[in-house]
Amino acid sequence: MTIATTTTAALAPTTTTAPTITRPLAVIGADSTPAGAMTLRDRVLSDFTMHDALRGGRPTHGSGMDDGAQVQAANWSPLTLEEVRDDARRRAEEFDAVDVVRSLPLWHIDYRGHADLPAGRIAASYMTSKGMSEPVSMTRRALVQYCRDILPARGLGYNDALSALGPQGRHMATITTAMFAQQASDRARRVRLYRREDVDGVTRLTARAVVSDTYGVYSDAELLDQLLSEPRFAQLPVLAYRATDSSMRLRVALEPMEGPPVVGTPIPMVEVWNSEVGASSVALKAGVWTLHCTNGMAGWTRGMCRRWNHSGDMRRIREGVPQALDEMRVRAAGVVDQYGEALRVAIDDAGAWMDQMLADRLSAVQLTTAQSYLNDDRASLAPAGSLARVVDALTFSAHSYGDPATAEVVEHAGASLLGRGLTAAQGGRLTARSSSDA
Repeated sequence: MTIATTTTAALAPTTTTAPTITRPLAVIGADSTPAGAMTLRDRVLSDFTMHDALRGGRPTHGSGMDDGAQVQAANWSPLTLEEVRDDARRRAEEFDAVDVVRSLPLWHIDYRGHADLPAGRIAASYMTSKGMSEPVSMTRRALVQYCRDILPARGLGYNDALSALGPQGRHMATITTAMFAQQASDRARRVRLYRREDVDGVTRLTARAVVSDTYGVYSDAELLDQLLSEPRFAQLPVLAYRATDSSMRLRVALEPMEGPPVVGTPIPMVEVWNSEVGASSVALKAGVWTLHCTNGMAGWTRGMCRRWNHSGDMRRIREGVPQALDEMRVRAAGVVDQYGEALRVAIDDAGAWMDQMLADRLSAVQLTTAQSYLNDDRASLAPAGSLARVVDALTFSAHSYGDPATAEVVEHAGASLLGRGLTAAQGGRLTARSSSDA
C-alpha cells in the first residue's frame, strides 16, 4: 500500500505557533482485481473523513471533546479544499490520460487476451492508418459501456457466460462481439485511456470509459478549481473525501468551523460529485453531516440537488456553481431544523415501521443492516425509539457499503424517511400499521 502524505499548518490559538501536522491524505490500496479476471476493478484512490483530523482525541457529546481531545483542539487541522485539489492534480499526473475518438467498428475486443497483457485480460485495440494499435486492458465500466452500444440486451452477460466455458467460449465471445461491432453505427465514441498499474506490476494504458464523442470533459481538478474560486466556499473545512477510478465524492461544511465537531450536532453540508468516466454528472447536494464517535453520516432529500450533465458547453457549470452553492446553504439549514423536530417524534415499533415505509426502496438485506443499528450508540445519540434515531441508523448503515453509489441510495432513503415521518406524525408519535390496517 502506498500512502501519499501532505503537510498542513494546523490551526492554533493566536498566542502560540502551530506545529506542522503530517497526515495521510491519499491511500492507494492494492488492486483487488483477481488473477485471470477479464477486466480491472475500481480502486479506492483517496480517502479521508473528519475523524482523520481528530487523531489522538475523541469528541464527546455536549462538550465536543474529552480530556484527551482538549490537547488536540489547538492542533485541529481539517482537510482543505486546496489539499483535495492538489490531490486531484496528483492523480491526473499519474493517470497521464489520453482520449481516442474512433467509430465503434474500428475497435476490436478480443476476449482471448494478448501476450503483452496479464493472463485472462480482455485486449482492446483500434485501427489506425498504420494498422492496429497496441492492445490495452479494460476496466469493467469501459467494457459495459462498449457492449451497451453494440450488443443486444443482456449481450454482455451472454459473453461473460461464454468466456467462463474456457478458450473456446472466449473465442466465440470475440467473434460475436466483432460481428455486432461491424453492424454498429459509424458514430464516433470517445474512449478514455489512462495509465494504470496491473497486478503484474507493469503500468500500461487501460481503457477506463467508452462515452459519446460529445461527452463534455470536466475533470475533478477543474471542478475543485471552480469551488476554490468562490471566496465564501474556498476556506470551508472538508468533512469527507473519497476518490475511486470511477468517481469523486466530496463533503464540505457550509459554515466555518472554529474547532472539532460536537458529537450528535448536525452540520449543514454540501456534497459534491463528479465522474470523469460517465459514472455520474457534476452534482451539488445539500444535506447534513453528523459526527458519531468519530464516524460520519449524511443525508439529504432528492429535491436538494443541482446537476449538470457532461455534455455541451462546460462553461454552464462554472456559471451555475456559485448560485447553486448559495441555494445549498438555505436548503441545508432546513434539513438541520427537520432533524431537530425528529428528535421529538417517537415511534412505537421502529423496526416494523421501517419495514412498512421502506420495503419498496431498499432490499431486505439493506433494511436488516439498518435495523441492526437502531440500538447501537455508535450510530446515534438521539433518543431510543425516535424518528431521528431511525434516520441515523439508516444513514450510518450506509458506511457498510464500499460503493458510494450504493451508500447514496441508503442515505436517500433515510432523508426521505425524515420528511415522510414528520408529515405522518400525529401528536408527536408514529405507529406501525397492523396487517388488518394495511
